[in-house]
Amino acid sequence: MQINSKPEFRLILLWIAGFYIFYILKNVTILSRYSLMFTPAIILFTGILLNNLHSIFNEKLNRSVVLLYLIIILATNSFILFNTVIPSSNDFAQGFQNTFKKISEIIKEDTSKTNKSVALTDVGIVGTFSQAKVYDLAGLVDSDRFNYPNYAEYVFAKKPDYLILREEAGISEVIPHDVNYKILFQKKVPGFGINSPEPRTVTLYKIFW
Repeated sequence: MQINSKPEFRLILLWIAGFYIFYILKNVTILSRYSLMFTPAIILFTGILLNNLHSIFNEKLNRSVVLLYLIIILATNSFILFNTVIPSSNDFAQGFQNTFKKISEIIKEDTSKTNKSVALTDVGIVGTFSQAKVYDLAGLVDSDRFNYPNYAEYVFAKKPDYLILREEAGISEVIPHDVNYKILFQKKVPGFGINSPEPRTVTLYKIFW
């Protein structure tokens, strides 16, 4: 009996193959939390496939096929983990944390401003260490962000003392052309995303409203 003679086998193989093909086409370089939603389904379909092997192979051959399958899966997983996931994750985490800690220190040590505020999309580290009020461009911790259609209107309304961009928008797209600014810090951070291994430039601007 051929595996592809049963519709359920074709569905299982298509689902599992499609998941990994999508990741390959998207050039995923670090482990994505969004993939976790598919893990139970992959486990379920794999279990069904292995259970149905009894109807295809005799008992001895079935054990050999299952063992070979497990070896291939473990070897593939280990290769991807140690050659792609871990290096990319470490580069991203170290670059991200070090860069934003440095930015936080610059904001904290700037004595020309009191009651300082900063607008950015990644608020965690800066919000913790800079001692400045944070305006979240992504809207995750500031629901008021969604009352404005874009970054520019939100930033203009809040008028933060500092602005941090990581190439999600140009400075000319965020503040009015007649507003002066100064670059206080700029650095490239590697692997800023699951499918963008190229480094992105993180820039800290001081805005003069």
